Amino acid sequence: MSQTLPRRTLTEEVAEFLARGPSAEDIANFRISEQAQERVHALMEKNEASALTPEEDAELDEITVLDQLFTLIRAHRASQTHAHNGHGG
Repeated sequence: MSQTLPRRTLTEEVAEFLARGPSAEDIANFRISEQAQERVHALMEKNEASALTPEEDAELDEITVLDQLFTLIRAHRASQTHAHNGHGG
């Protein structure tokens, strides 16, 4: 009898990644799993149709926060790289 593992949330996926102690470059290059991408896409479609449950709405909010966090990390890393290359203002 085959038993499927419970689906990891994107927050859990990110926490597991960060717990491994990635380098700044690893963090800047981080991409979510295909399974997580599919979940994000499904939630966004349901959101456009105004069909999210309260739990799904909270999950989409978490995803938005994580996306903003990684966007800020990448922007910070890019500005540091730019400054270290002698192009700082």
